[in-house]
Amino acid sequence: FTTFMSRSTSGNPAEITIKEFAEEIRALAGSKSEIVYKPLPQDDPKQRKPDITRAETHLGWQPIVPLQDGLQRTVADFRARLGMMPALYSLFRDWGLGVRG
Repeated sequence: FTTFMSRSTSGNPAEITIKEFAEEIRALAGSKSEIVYKPLPQDDPKQRKPDITRAETHLGWQPIVPLQDGLQRTVADFRARLGMMPALYSLFRDWGLGVRG
């Protein structure tokens, strides 16, 4: 099992460009952040569509959460975690830990 997992890539076989992915995240987050383009590394894969055949065959695994749903859940989780930050800063200050915030 360890050998199988250490040599496998999982993901969703639906292909999406990095630009589309960034735009979707930005829209879901309600952000107006600029998408910055940088030169690709020499060894950057040109196609990001994982082959999940081994996971399907050996583990019976298939992705079940659509990308849009997964991104919505992730954005909601980050918002919840970031919403806790003011309370944590206050608690740390109360403990004399000198946290700014």
